[in-house]
Amino acid sequence: MIKECYFQYSLSILSNNKEKFNPCLTQSLLMALILHQQKQIDKIKEKQNVEY
Repeated sequence: MIKECYFQYSLSILSNNKEKFNPCLTQSLLMALILHQQKQIDKIKEKQNVEY
């Protein structure tokens, strides 16, 4: 999941890359993971609503 998120949002994650270690990179990656996870949750909820 991390790899998938990184490739999908790599431009956004790396947009603040000014230093070798930048806390913004970590924060951006975590936000991308949360966004990706929420999209997966929404898809699961949609499937459940359709089945019932």
